[in-house]
Amino acid sequence: MEFVKKNMLLTVILSIAAIAAVALIVFLLGNRSEMERMKSARTKNILKIKALNKQKLAPVQENVDNLGADFNLLDLEIQLTYRQFGVPQRASFKAIAESLAFDLDSRLIPFKKNYKTVAAFVASVEKMTKEKQDAVLVKFSKTIEGAHSISEIIRGDIELNLINKFTIFWNKEKKLTISNALKLFIEKELVVVKNPKGNATALYSAAVKAYNESLPTVKVIKTVSGKEVENSVLIEPVDNVNASMLNTFGLPILMDNIPRKCKDYMQQFKTNILTSLGGVTVKPEAINFSFDEFLTEDQTASFPSPSQIPYIVEHWRAVSDIVSIIGQEMGPAEEDKQITSFNKIERIGEIEGIEEKSFVKYKYLIEFSAPMEVVRKSINAIEDSKAHGRVLIIRQLTFEKVEDGVADFEKTLATIQDKVKSGAKEYTSKGLKDPRLPESKEGYGWTIIGSDNVTAKLVIENVSYIGNELKAKK
Repeated sequence: MEFVKKNMLLTVILSIAAIAAVALIVFLLGNRSEMERMKSARTKNILKIKALNKQKLAPVQENVDNLGADFNLLDLEIQLTYRQFGVPQRASFKAIAESLAFDLDSRLIPFKKNYKTVAAFVASVEKMTKEKQDAVLVKFSKTIEGAHSISEIIRGDIELNLINKFTIFWNKEKKLTISNALKLFIEKELVVVKNPKGNATALYSAAVKAYNESLPTVKVIKTVSGKEVENSVLIEPVDNVNASMLNTFGLPILMDNIPRKCKDYMQQFKTNILTSLGGVTVKPEAINFSFDEFLTEDQTASFPSPSQIPYIVEHWRAVSDIVSIIGQEMGPAEEDKQITSFNKIERIGEIEGIEEKSFVKYKYLIEFSAPMEVVRKSINAIEDSKAHGRVLIIRQLTFEKVEDGVADFEKTLATIQDKVKSGAKEYTSKGLKDPRLPESKEGYGWTIIGSDNVTAKLVIENVSYIGNELKAKK
């Protein structure tokens, strides 16, 4: 006590220092505890991050639904794209589908009270404004992302549903034959779903009629009892309508594996193509449309093997379409507006073609003579072959002048003015009005001096989609 009294100042200072030391110790202990807690939390968070990195993303259900709808639309667009290019039988298939008024899609149920058929619904939707179509599409498929139009989506669903339904039916049923497959399919799979009281026989007859009407024809004049009678004949011979119709679903045509039937098919097809060409000259190297080994008149002609029959059918269809596309500018009354002759048609490579993934490629050498204007239009038509359901690729193109015709210049001088005017009129009608474009100049593309007849040699590759091809039953 005496020490405190004598050293009051020192005592106060020491007391303050002691209190500060205690407070500092308490502060340090508190911060250490907080640091330990933060360190522990940091370690836990690192472990959580590592665990999350190992996990798959889990979006909310709404996004899952939207993604699913988008993927469905994308898949539909991909399948429709396949069927729009390189499926020559698609037009006939669509005719069959429309004749059956096929609809397995329950999403159309809300619209059925106002429309008796799918076709009526599609026709009505196509007349709507874009805003109204989008509103219907939202109700129909719950999304408008990636959709070109409601009618396209519906048509695509109908087409692909019918193909998928038949594929399942064909693979499931064991006792199907070419003659009964389509009838049983309509009876078991379509009538029950579409209309329980439906008449399968009537639907089958409607499908046959629609198929026949979808096929290209040529007019043939025959003399009967001294009178000329004009008839329409199918360009492609149809030996078995059931086999031909099933072919649109992806089943190959086998002709009962009888080579003689295939040879008769080729001979008749050849006759019909020649008839469709009218007065166009077809020279000996083109007369058999690349199948000389089977159609020559002498004893060297052979028969195809059964395994070659499906490929031969596809070749003849392709060549027939190519010849038709090239000759589409023919005008029988005007000599300078038509194909002069087909000089050569040659198949390049094996009959089986080259398969790549879901496609098969066939290649041909086509040589024909015509005025340059007709050649140009024919080449443009080949490049736009998707309008015929084909993918035709020109791999090689050369021209050869048939005759120079300079000596006849004076004879053609009087027609120059008419050609110039008609050439300008033609290109103006196509909307080529920009004066900077050479196509807008009067007389663009016309051969004015000399003959404009040329011989064009083309190597054409035909690409066909075989992704939905079915296996024939043994």
